[in-house]
Amino acid sequence: MESHPQHPSGSAQPLPYLRPPGNNAFSPLARPVMARPVSVSSGQSPMARPPAINQNQSIRPSPSPGLPYRPPALPGLLPPRPMSPQHQAMGRPPSQIVSPAPLPAARNMPYHLHNRPAISPSALALSVANSPVPSLTDTMGTMSIQPSPLSSSPATPQQPSMFQQTTMPQPPAMLQQPAISQQPAISQQPAIPQQPNIVAEQQAQRPVLSSSPAGQLPPPPAPIAASAPRPGRSKRVYASLNPPAVPPKQDNLAAYQQQQPQQPQQPQHMNAPTQPTAPATAQPLPPAPNNQPINGPPIPPPKNKIDPNQIPSPVALQMKDHERYLSDPFGTCTKEQPLPLACTDVHIIDQGNSNPRFIRSTLKHVPNTAELLRDTKLPFGMVVQPLAKLHPRDDPIVVAETTEEGPMRCQRCKAYINPWCRFTDGGRKFNCNLCGFDSDVPDYYYSSLDMSGRRMDAHERLELQRGTVEFVVPKDYWIRQPSHLRVVFAIDVTWSAIHSGMLQVFCQTLKNILYQSNELDPHVQIAIITFDTSLHFYNLNPNLEQASMLVVSDLEDVFVPLVDGFFVNPQESRSIIEDLLDQLPIIFAENKTPSPTLFPTVKACLASLAPLGGKITVLQTSLPSFGPNGLKNRDDVKAYGTDKEKQLLLPQDQAYYTLAKECVSHGVCVDLWLFPLQGYVDVSTLGILPAVTGGDTHYFPDFNLKIHGDKFANDFQHSLCREQGFNGALRLRCSNGVAVKDQFGNFDMANATDLEVGGIDADKAFGFELAYDDKLPADQDVYFQCALLYTTQQGQRRVRIHNLCLPVTSVISAAFRHADFDASMNILAKKALTNTVKQGLVSVASDLDNDCMLALTAYRKHCAASASPGQLILPESFKLLPLMTLGLKKSHAMMKDTSIKTDVRVHYMRQMKSMSISDTIRLFYPKMIQVDRWVTMDPRELGNTANVWPLERLSYLRLKPDGIYLIDANDLRFLWIGHNVSCDILQGVFGVQQLADVPTDIDQAGRQAHIYSERYQELKTGLDLQRTWTPRCHVIRQGVDVENEFVRVLTEDENLGEMNYVDYLCLIHKRIQAELEREKQDTFVTSASYWAYRY
Repeated sequence: MESHPQHPSGSAQPLPYLRPPGNNAFSPLARPVMARPVSVSSGQSPMARPPAINQNQSIRPSPSPGLPYRPPALPGLLPPRPMSPQHQAMGRPPSQIVSPAPLPAARNMPYHLHNRPAISPSALALSVANSPVPSLTDTMGTMSIQPSPLSSSPATPQQPSMFQQTTMPQPPAMLQQPAISQQPAISQQPAIPQQPNIVAEQQAQRPVLSSSPAGQLPPPPAPIAASAPRPGRSKRVYASLNPPAVPPKQDNLAAYQQQQPQQPQQPQHMNAPTQPTAPATAQPLPPAPNNQPINGPPIPPPKNKIDPNQIPSPVALQMKDHERYLSDPFGTCTKEQPLPLACTDVHIIDQGNSNPRFIRSTLKHVPNTAELLRDTKLPFGMVVQPLAKLHPRDDPIVVAETTEEGPMRCQRCKAYINPWCRFTDGGRKFNCNLCGFDSDVPDYYYSSLDMSGRRMDAHERLELQRGTVEFVVPKDYWIRQPSHLRVVFAIDVTWSAIHSGMLQVFCQTLKNILYQSNELDPHVQIAIITFDTSLHFYNLNPNLEQASMLVVSDLEDVFVPLVDGFFVNPQESRSIIEDLLDQLPIIFAENKTPSPTLFPTVKACLASLAPLGGKITVLQTSLPSFGPNGLKNRDDVKAYGTDKEKQLLLPQDQAYYTLAKECVSHGVCVDLWLFPLQGYVDVSTLGILPAVTGGDTHYFPDFNLKIHGDKFANDFQHSLCREQGFNGALRLRCSNGVAVKDQFGNFDMANATDLEVGGIDADKAFGFELAYDDKLPADQDVYFQCALLYTTQQGQRRVRIHNLCLPVTSVISAAFRHADFDASMNILAKKALTNTVKQGLVSVASDLDNDCMLALTAYRKHCAASASPGQLILPESFKLLPLMTLGLKKSHAMMKDTSIKTDVRVHYMRQMKSMSISDTIRLFYPKMIQVDRWVTMDPRELGNTANVWPLERLSYLRLKPDGIYLIDANDLRFLWIGHNVSCDILQGVFGVQQLADVPTDIDQAGRQAHIYSERYQELKTGLDLQRTWTPRCHVIRQGVDVENEFVRVLTEDENLGEMNYVDYLCLIHKRIQAELEREKQDTFVTSASYWAYRY
């Protein structure tokens, strides 16, 4: 990495990108790079410096160094127009005078519910003006930074010229461009009497980020050395800022000599006056010059001199959204309020559209044509979580009345009646909002209409008021006789299960769930099986004095030896079940069996559940290599990080996949709990069972009872007590013109439309990628309806309906402005992980970078075309796309770390494919809360502001030595305590005076009779309510505990083989510039070829 030329103040000078010598300027494959800086002393010959750029010549380098580039003469094209005297006085050619044009305003759509007031489209522009040193500007008007003075050159309107087609785009003069600090304008130095330098004037107009305090003059700039290309590989190659002028041709020599006074030996702009620096508006970084992790990898500083406070971050957005909806609810059809973020805990009122926790679109304004959607490069899809957990203040899901004929449906597309249907013909027909067909209204459902066409009994029909509703369906919707939920527990009792403590903690946890927590649905029935190299069935009949065991050793043809007493009600057989759970660790304490048999065990469980459906919960501790379809240890560390790793992500054979499909056909779901002891269990193969049936895979590597016992107990209880069903089928219906293209998640598909799952619960989310099959009317709305047919835990067969209405737009800026970033990231992650098995991790990571670049390039091209090419223009709705893309690449499923075992990687891949939107955002960018600030905030003085968590950005440089920070990641939670924390806070929160005395158990820490301790417990409770699974907790005391695992969750820092946020943002910017230049060259070559052919 080459270093930047430095000012005496230490801030890097932005330098222009130039094309490398030898590249064809008209080649579509050419990419802009930079020339390497080479120091040249003042006594060197001017011939050692690169030539200056003539005003009437292209600024692209020629194929031969030192020779100006001349575009070839093409038929029908005129040569570049010489500069006018007015442009010569300004020091720039006409092509460099660009007036920023405003974005096209999106016209209001005639949508009576979702037509919210126009949100001013904001774009954060990182002015990198063909340089790796971006500065910040705002071309859309929401983020405000102190403006910098403009160039002294008078403004001149842009004139059309062929020079624009043959020159590399340069940044125009930006009107009222904000800046963090100001550097002296190099182009305004009268002491350098030479030909006006385009690059120097660009530098004068670009605000440069520096750390000079407000009210002080920054030091004068240092002289910039000339440069020359030098061989060798480098990420950045720089060019000279002030190259000397080269005399033009002989015919223009006299005029040139009159314009060029003698060049002084020393640059006089070293002592040029400067103006005071404008103060920055963002919060500065905490002073931590030596803030590095203890006993962990060092955090390298960003390679680009950009103020991290000015780049986009989700912290401010989340805090603002949390404060907005802290007391006010959100109506699903409101026009005044924006859609809340997925991670915001908000009370939502159903007004006809479904709660966004159930169904969420990536585009809130849908483009009317496929071509318009293709131009945006945005994902178009739906994320559906049909049984999502509601806010405590939300209204529960209502069950609408129906008859033996079932709910009323469209006679053509079979869509269910909903609030968006219109009744016609005096109430005798209704028009389907999805397909537009008029269906007859049955006599039992008839009602007359009022003057506005509304049914007289609309206030009594819940299905005509709510966006989400349930119907109890008749026998026509049954596949088998509905029954209450039945659960079979299959427990591994081999040597590793006894030695690790898994069997002990399972027995104790199940007793607590059944007889102490009272959270399990009382209709649920259970059965217990243990297995090693044979199967052990237990008769739990309440009429017996104790449970009896029946052993099945024939693994080739397994069967269930019990008819009565296998499935029982836990309350009726309480004494027998409690006695059995107490005796199981004792019975198998001396078991030395090394490997169990799993395939016959699942088949036996399926045989017991096949008539009515249910759930299988398997607890496994080692690779099941014994018996039929036993697995082999195929783990190969040498294959990690290579193309051969794709084979490790696939199952060994099709036996388990076939078994999983058989489970789905019988309405059976499989949950898999794995507890390997420093071993390989082949999650790729075993995980097929829950992935296809709709279950969960829980992975506890190197299981330790003291470390993982509490987490297992809490997760196991949540798995059994959450809202769930079984024997389900899900379908998404769309309006005419839109169709489902692809589906993502954990499910099985027996046909092209329905997702079939053996089990469904509140934590499962499915992704749908949508496509067009016709043009949508721009003056109408588009509708979506998701229907889930399932059996509840109580044994009722129901269908749950979710409805969504979205406006249609023909304006591309409206599609960008109203895009839902949280839902888009969930769709992108599910799609990327689905393609990983086929393409490999490296290829998928490259596709993510390309998708990020294309989306931002599309916005730049269609919504901010008048901005300078050196600015990184980010749409307000998608300004976090680079950061979240980087977070996805740093996740366990995709990180470039060969130390990650295949089992761990596959586990996270399967987990993310069924993950909800809020959990996805928490995984990519965890919350970091400043605890010491939170506990000292008094709600009596600050009001609701005291209930907004003080979030901080995920970087080690943000950690103050006198602060306490809680990082709530996906499956981890860290409490980081600085070594200079005050004794008052330590005493109030932890009840100790010294840092070394803080307990390492995060659950025991903070339980004191103090206001600080109460606030800390309130914070933990609020975080727990928003989580799906219990995190594994760590206390990190600065200077005492190892921080290796802690620094892995800091997304903005360089770790795990991935660059930091600032460098990644600059990389995306370079690729955007290259893409824009490529498109411009392609357009020019196409146009030139057309005119050459025509003439």
